[in-house]
Amino acid sequence: MEEDVVVLGPRLPRGSILERENFDGVVRFLDDSIRDDKKLVYISGFCSPALLAFYFRLYALFKVFLYAFRDGKITKCRFEGITFENLN
Repeated sequence: MEEDVVVLGPRLPRGSILERENFDGVVRFLDDSIRDDKKLVYISGFCSPALLAFYFRLYALFKVFLYAFRDGKITKCRFEGITFENLN
């Protein structure tokens, strides 16, 4: 089953497929009033929960304006937190 995944680490080619048994966390997100959580995969490099939270709050705000201007509707887009599961 395909899932939305945020990969933290070196750039991968678009459409890359990662084989993983588990994920390192979950980004809880509401998009157009619909639950749209993203799985989190940490490969290497810098990882700041505060910076990720800031990014997704900004992304939610962008999505609200996108729906308003593109579709002419007011909708709920909201970042609801990050849960780290296997991040060492």
